[in-house]
Amino acid sequence: MRWSPSEFWASTLTEFMVAVEFWCDANGVKKSDGETLSRERLEELKAKYG
Repeated sequence: MRWSPSEFWASTLTEFMVAVEFWCDANGVKKSDGETLSRERLEELKAKYG
């Protein structure tokens, strides 16, 4: 987002979240479909990657 540290720390949570949403839209980052990682999938990944 190229904010300076002072811009970041001076922003409100609302300003930050709006900026993140805009940045994601501008950079083609897709929103989550709401599906979360299942316990089973987590265990599979832990077994595979440690």
